[in-house]
Amino acid sequence: MKRISTVLAAIGICLGLQAQNVSDALRFSVNDYFGTARSIAMGNAFTALGGDIGSITINPAGSAVNNYSQISFSPALNIMGGKTEYSADGYVGNGNPTRTSSYAKASGQIPSWGAVMNFDTHRKRGLKSFSFAVVGNATASYGNDLLAEGYNPNSSYMGYLAALSSIDGLSEATLDKGSYWDINPYYWPAVVGYRSGMISSSGNGDYVGVAQGIASDGSYPVLGELRQKYGKLTTGSKSDIVFNFGMNFNNRLYIGANLGITDLSYSSRMQISESAVNVTDFPVTVDGQTDYFKSMRMREYYRASGSGLYGKFGIIYNPVGGLRLGASVQTPTVNYITEHLWYSGETDFDNAYGYEDISEKDEYIYDYRLVSPMRADIGVAYTFGKAGLVSVDYELCNYSSMRFKEIGSSDNGGFDNSNRSIEDGAGVSHMLRIGAEMNVLPALALRFGYNLTSTPERYINDSGAKVSPGTFTQSIACGVGYRSPRSFFCDLALRSRIDPVEYIYPYPSYDAGTRFVLSPEIVNRASLASIVMTFGWRF
Repeated sequence: MKRISTVLAAIGICLGLQAQNVSDALRFSVNDYFGTARSIAMGNAFTALGGDIGSITINPAGSAVNNYSQISFSPALNIMGGKTEYSADGYVGNGNPTRTSSYAKASGQIPSWGAVMNFDTHRKRGLKSFSFAVVGNATASYGNDLLAEGYNPNSSYMGYLAALSSIDGLSEATLDKGSYWDINPYYWPAVVGYRSGMISSSGNGDYVGVAQGIASDGSYPVLGELRQKYGKLTTGSKSDIVFNFGMNFNNRLYIGANLGITDLSYSSRMQISESAVNVTDFPVTVDGQTDYFKSMRMREYYRASGSGLYGKFGIIYNPVGGLRLGASVQTPTVNYITEHLWYSGETDFDNAYGYEDISEKDEYIYDYRLVSPMRADIGVAYTFGKAGLVSVDYELCNYSSMRFKEIGSSDNGGFDNSNRSIEDGAGVSHMLRIGAEMNVLPALALRFGYNLTSTPERYINDSGAKVSPGTFTQSIACGVGYRSPRSFFCDLALRSRIDPVEYIYPYPSYDAGTRFVLSPEIVNRASLASIVMTFGWRF
């Protein structure tokens, strides 16, 4: 049995699986808070602090804490990298031969920008001041360029396409239709594979991959060793733009509200290629002549864009001395998302011309709603006069409440399977954020932060129980800040995030005639390093 993926990498990441699944819902719902360099350096533990533009997305009451107005913007450099291990035997480790690859991708963004306008009422008691703010803070960065490769004599992506076509009873007439719109997009890779020469009829009612043979026992073994490559290039981000109103009562109680607009964009290009290590191992008949399989490549192009709307309400209270308490609640976010999907495939032979097919002209476009879950934050902080402060936050979010819905219709029956998979494959996530700041000089501060987030993913074990894999995302941050005697301030933050180990199966295991073969397994260990600077002015 395949091991359980700790990040549901096997769901929806395989070429040929349709979108709108648990992975998509989590991708567009999970928050990885960025913010200003100050909030990042302190682990975004600002629920009870406020006073920083990066904090307003977390707790709307934060805009009312300071008695001055401010503007800031924060450019950043993100470097996503990692290491992959590839095993053709279906399991990395346990003495199986593996091949290791490394990858890295750098991308720039502006994870935080905004302005807060503070208005003094000049009252001695009651409403001392109120504030308006417009703020943008990034909540996810999708840039990555994963690569894995190895040698496989056991299974083939082309064999999977053949098995998919055979088991689901696709006729050659269906695979050779003129328009992709007549076929469920789930089968588009099989159609592209058939039209580009990756699979053909075996002559006994099944299909066979071009790298497979037909054995006397009715199985379809791979004829030799294949060099397989799997790659996934992703770009995009998710950000919250909030319109904020905050109030300060007696310099002790602060309340605020956000109208939040989520803006998201995500694109990926997944590719799997196979080439013959020794072409003479793969004889094939092409146009009535004996030739040899040389290589193939299948690509999946996917992009999604959308926007969402939510409300958020928060409070910060200073009961005594340096103690501060904070809490906020965010409503579910209603996202409107548009997806685009298409494939291309090509097969090359040693002597004959290659074959190619592409579904771009029949690009699959689909609009739907995704309701992301509500979330709640509580925090406690203590300030030591002008010496510094410490802060701790806790965030709770139940991702099993995510739902896909149709646009313009109350009939969501088409999403029944997807929503059931969310109920089974997602659960409660807990986030702990810790931050500290120490003022070493009147104009200079040092900062430290730490985050620990439990995975929202779940799986059904052998006894039928829904359990958590018990994995975590961790990040550690540090930074320095400068405050001029006048209005200018500048901050620098460094953050390193380590993701849970991810198990990727480039294609499902499949029946090769009378034999069942395992797909290769890729173990991915990824991390994200971010360098953020904030430039701002108080007035």
